[in-house]
Amino acid sequence: MTIDATWTAREATPSDVPMLHELARACHDDGVRTVPIKYGVEHTRWQMLEAPAGMYRGLVAIADGRPAGFYGVVPMRVRCDGRESLAALSLLTMTHPQYRGRGIFRGLATRLYADLARYGFAFVYGFPNDNSQPTFLSALGWTHTCDWPVFVRPLNLPAIARRVLQRRWVPGPDRPESRGAQPAVPAAGGLREVERFDERMSAFRAGWEDGRRVYIARSAAYMNWRYAACPDWRYRKVIAESGQELTGYVVWRHVEEYGLKGAMIMDLAAAAGRLDVLRDLVRVVVGHARRDGMDLVSCLPAGHVDTQRALRRSLFAKVPERLSPKKWHFGGRRLDSTMPAEYFNAAASWHIGFGDCDVM
Repeated sequence: MTIDATWTAREATPSDVPMLHELARACHDDGVRTVPIKYGVEHTRWQMLEAPAGMYRGLVAIADGRPAGFYGVVPMRVRCDGRESLAALSLLTMTHPQYRGRGIFRGLATRLYADLARYGFAFVYGFPNDNSQPTFLSALGWTHTCDWPVFVRPLNLPAIARRVLQRRWVPGPDRPESRGAQPAVPAAGGLREVERFDERMSAFRAGWEDGRRVYIARSAAYMNWRYAACPDWRYRKVIAESGQELTGYVVWRHVEEYGLKGAMIMDLAAAAGRLDVLRDLVRVVVGHARRDGMDLVSCLPAGHVDTQRALRRSLFAKVPERLSPKKWHFGGRRLDSTMPAEYFNAAASWHIGFGDCDVM
């Protein structure tokens, strides 16, 4: 496919993953405006080839006989107002610095969206950064749903104060996160740590599933791919049980960003009406973060009332926009016109957490 006289495009294949990983490192090596790619190629392979809903779909731009850009998505099973659909998580939007300004991003995305619609994808969604969001909105038909608020429980106020006014990426250690043994969460009060989720996860219904209309279907296969199979990052997983019944779960991992060490709550849920379970799960994360020397605990609760209530009662507070080092832009584009726009475009219709982001 010829876009203009300077570059062409072709479909990406599984064998392209190592090349795409190196291209991502070249495109995201600006430590001020982007997040450096510090994980290995096996992480990229896991992310793009092993998702339960299918391997990635994407297009590679070629200029001067070399890869000049890429745009792709990872298929996700989602539920919209009780109906399961196939959606596309936008990821790795990148153009090599030498080839920017040639319309590569717009050209690749336009063709890919047409292909996705033919393949039966209901919509594409994602978390654009400050650089890519203007193109998504002005040229690719995306709707800006909202900027999600982040809730934080400070644990080390002096460290946070030193960094709060810095609006740039402060690199952490340039090495994969250790997956070595860590102290286990003691089994108590119906809580226990697990390495993998069992089939009860597929039948579990979180409290927000009745009130939210659009969310990723959290099957056991999805949760184990997302949080147990990741090659580089160690996720801690605690479930709440009442007898044989699964009543809730929390997933978190340690991160070092913006010069701070934090515990990031990736996914948090409890059965309807179980605010006590949510608070117990949050308490487990805060306790371990404190013992592990973290500066803070963060969570993106996507506006769900019970989750926010549990966080506030656990001394979390919403980060003011002016003090946030990163904006969590969120939006997307409908590919299936039968999907009601009022569901898709309203922030109140979504359930989203850190774990739903393309920065895995």
